[in-house]
Amino acid sequence: ALLIQDDRVVRAIAVSTGKPSTPTPPGDYRVYAKIPRWWSTPFREWLPWALPFVGGIAFHEFAVVPVYPASHGCVRQSFAVARQTYDFAEVGMPVKVIATS
Repeated sequence: ALLIQDDRVVRAIAVSTGKPSTPTPPGDYRVYAKIPRWWSTPFREWLPWALPFVGGIAFHEFAVVPVYPASHGCVRQSFAVARQTYDFAEVGMPVKVIATS
């Protein structure tokens, strides 16, 4: 994922997006909340530093961030970067999800 400010990439972060059966939906969205500790009802676990941008799909911290798509649609980030992404983000900022196929 690329963090962009004033049309400049300020950081590239490693993420894991939705697996083929539950892809991260491509499109143009906006961060609609900043939730330091979001409860995932379907998966019964806390998702730290959540930045939801469409429905229940968000950027968030997760313990396992493989180099391939593995989530149920969310954008997983490691502990090392999730708080920085959270601090960088603002409610209303654009999120563009680009399909790879």
